[in-house]
Amino acid sequence: RGPPRHADDVALLQSLQHTVTSLHLEAYIRFIPNAPYPVLQQYMQNSCIGIHTMWNEHFGISVVELMAAGLIVVAHNSGGPRMDIIPHASGDARKANGYLAETPEEYATTLYQILTTPDSHSNMRVRARQSATRYSDEIFSEKFVK
Repeated sequence: RGPPRHADDVALLQSLQHTVTSLHLEAYIRFIPNAPYPVLQQYMQNSCIGIHTMWNEHFGISVVELMAAGLIVVAHNSGGPRMDIIPHASGDARKANGYLAETPEEYATTLYQILTTPDSHSNMRVRARQSATRYSDEIFSEKFVK
């Protein structure tokens, strides 16, 4: 979400675009840097998985937005996503509201699991949506005033 922040981000985006093209995956993968929020909403409504790869994100509002949209989230196992947003990912699967991964292999394994067992994730979607309500404006205002 948002534009590339610096030259390293631009180089990474270009490298990923080249990889997608060389593997003939353009029909399946699309990069939309700095997409307007309505475009993001449309993609979230038509998607089943949200991937967040930023290392050591302080909070991760985009992770919460993906969860609120009912997507199965795979976020980086660090920072806010690990500490606050998806705390049960490595514990009891009946409490998990998403997945955490660090390495490309962990992301790939998790994505494969999600894509090959789609029926087993309906409860996780519900937990993710419920969990996302913890960060609503109303809840924030209520807790801030206390």
